[in-house]
Amino acid sequence: MITEELKQLYQTYTDSPATDITELSSSGSNRRYFRIKGPETLIGVSGTSIEENEAFIYMAKHFRGRGLPVPQVYASSDDHSFYIQEDLGDTLLFNAIEKGRKTTVFSEEEKAHAPFFLPYLSGERTPHNDPDARGMFWGMTHASLRAQLGYAVLEGVSFGINDGLQALKESGTPIAQCSLVGGGARSPFWAQLLADILAMPVVTHKGGETGGALGAARLACLAAGKPIAAVCEKPEVWQTWRADPVRHHTLMQRYAQFKDLYLNDLNYRQH
Repeated sequence: MITEELKQLYQTYTDSPATDITELSSSGSNRRYFRIKGPETLIGVSGTSIEENEAFIYMAKHFRGRGLPVPQVYASSDDHSFYIQEDLGDTLLFNAIEKGRKTTVFSEEEKAHAPFFLPYLSGERTPHNDPDARGMFWGMTHASLRAQLGYAVLEGVSFGINDGLQALKESGTPIAQCSLVGGGARSPFWAQLLADILAMPVVTHKGGETGGALGAARLACLAAGKPIAAVCEKPEVWQTWRADPVRHHTLMQRYAQFKDLYLNDLNYRQH
């Protein structure tokens, strides 16, 4: 029954009969996948959850429109129980992150498959002014790893910082570089990630990991009457991290999805 429905959908789309249909390995969801051969080789999908099928079809169209490498859906049955999509080959997401599964060090391709994290655990101020915003992981699968979730958190927090930076720029505030202070300043990985996302130099300072405590101590000194020149000396730059244009371009594609996820959640909460 399933194969006949998919063959019929294939013929309707290609105007030619299928010559072969073979079921592929399970994806871990309720959907079943079939490779259909004929004048074109396509993937046929059968899913018992109409809502899940419709969500996939919608998101595939949305992300394709943003230039992301997801399979294009060509046709679907009237009730969306079946659809046919582009054949991207035999590489599964689980295999695509194989290196990261084994080493916890992810390639650029593996980072592109990481889940998303919205860092709004207690609402958000700039730029949303939304006390009801909530944090979430989105896009997890059975293949998602702890290290990928850790990367998603760093990336999501960095995207939130970029939201603030864009708000400052829109207000006319010129910013040439950013300083990274606090515990995060100990992480070269995070410093480079921030530079790549913000598209500007990020500097760390000698002793910058204690930035918050040092600032409080300086305020106490000023309150005690010590002169500003003696207390507020400009901190020595320890290292400068510069943006990689290629990484920035890739991250901006994920940033666009990050913003869409917030808007989708906002729309859900308002209805």
